[in-house]
Amino acid sequence: MKKLLAGLLFSLPLLTVQAQERDYALTQIRILTSDSLHGRGYVNQGDVKAARYLQGEFARIGLQPLPELKSYLQSFPNPVNTFPGTLKIFYNDTELQPGVDYLLSPESAGGSGKAKVVQVNWSNLQRIKASKCRDRVLMADPGTTKNKDSLSLFWRTVAPLNREAAVFVSVEHGKLTWSVSSGVAGKVLIELAAAVPLKYGKPRSLAWEVEQKAEPAYRSQNVIGMVKGTIADSFVLVTAHYDHLGRMGAATIFPGANDNASGTALMLDLARSFAAETPKYSMLFVAFAGEEAGLVGSRYFTDHPPVPLKNIKMVYNIDLAGGGDKGVTIVNATEYPAYFAKLEELNTRNGWLAAVKKRGKAANSDHYWFSEKGVPAFFMYAEGGVTAYHDVNDTADKLPMNEYEDLFRLVRAFLGSL
Repeated sequence: MKKLLAGLLFSLPLLTVQAQERDYALTQIRILTSDSLHGRGYVNQGDVKAARYLQGEFARIGLQPLPELKSYLQSFPNPVNTFPGTLKIFYNDTELQPGVDYLLSPESAGGSGKAKVVQVNWSNLQRIKASKCRDRVLMADPGTTKNKDSLSLFWRTVAPLNREAAVFVSVEHGKLTWSVSSGVAGKVLIELAAAVPLKYGKPRSLAWEVEQKAEPAYRSQNVIGMVKGTIADSFVLVTAHYDHLGRMGAATIFPGANDNASGTALMLDLARSFAAETPKYSMLFVAFAGEEAGLVGSRYFTDHPPVPLKNIKMVYNIDLAGGGDKGVTIVNATEYPAYFAKLEELNTRNGWLAAVKKRGKAANSDHYWFSEKGVPAFFMYAEGGVTAYHDVNDTADKLPMNEYEDLFRLVRAFLGSL
């Protein structure tokens, strides 16, 4: 009985710490995905408002601004195309639901009108003449083929027809997935879910009203805080991008809970932990902006480093931390095998996650520009438990967070071992 009681008493502080970590992360995710931050995109300056919140949280945690910047913020140019207001699409006079029935292509222009629809698919691809598409809505459906050569042929044949069309609609047979663009096309571009013609019949007409605004002078900002180490002029960076896709029209928000409010929350939680001690190396916690727009913020950081790149020992970049049932994957693991072996050994010894998987180089997040400039950098993303990605369903209430404590422990132990 005494041993059992002692075991229970020992486990209580650990359970309390675990609850505190998870509760803190969930609070941060809910704040970052709230409507007031507008999906951390560019409509209503959602990313700017998120940066202000993170700046305040960095200060509250006890992180210090870099003397070189004299603040927590590193501003940079980030031109973007936005859809700030009215967005209405009518298919056969039935209004469609944005984010569910369709997406605007990120580079879409704005405008309004109504026109008849010309359908193009494999059965009539060679018969449609460009003159028949003039001032019409061209709806192109490549079907479900995955063959790259076939798809290339299809879109090459469609291209001259599209030049004559007033609006271009591509039929998407997979999941609707949105992104960000800095460029603007010459017409309204729509990605239509393949289920729409099944629900509402063969297309006869399409009406559109799209408010679009290019922001060539838009500025975003990285948020950077420091915990000074015993070796003050050597740095370990813990990074996560806080930006997401924002609003598509006034009413449709892409919350970005898993991508990447979850990774930002984990970064903040690690910052809380390291701020309570004096680490061996100085720790920089960097919340990058502009990742969804093409790794813009991290590229600016590495082109205008507030600390010498040669003084950075390691970069640990975190994204998609809301799941983890299937473990984590480490991009650049093959580039830095000794670091990966240490990470894998820590996980195996402690039995935290189902797997720590190895992956090679990839330009798929903010680690990329660092490793391209010779700075050791890992990118960790969790797998399993979350299916929403770049869509309106990536909400805080859908994150399982059941592996969060083990994710925290793995990264904390690895960083502490450097």
